[in-house]
Amino acid sequence: MIVRKGDNKDFETYSGFGTEACRTDLNNVLKKANITDVVSVGLAYDYCVGNTAYDAKDFGYNSYLITDATKGIAD
Repeated sequence: MIVRKGDNKDFETYSGFGTEACRTDLNNVLKKANITDVVSVGLAYDYCVGNTAYDAKDFGYNSYLITDATKGIAD
């Protein structure tokens, strides 16, 4: 599954869930598949990975960040 983000030049979209003004399909896809847990890894914690992990929690998912598989740009 591919969730596109950052396609709209008018909105910064760090999170895989998008922004309040410009949402992606991720939440709908996860809900439809009865997914309850979101695991986030990769580059960059201080941008996309971190924002996605926090948004997953805000959307009611069990959100996990695997720190050994995550790094920030500013680190």
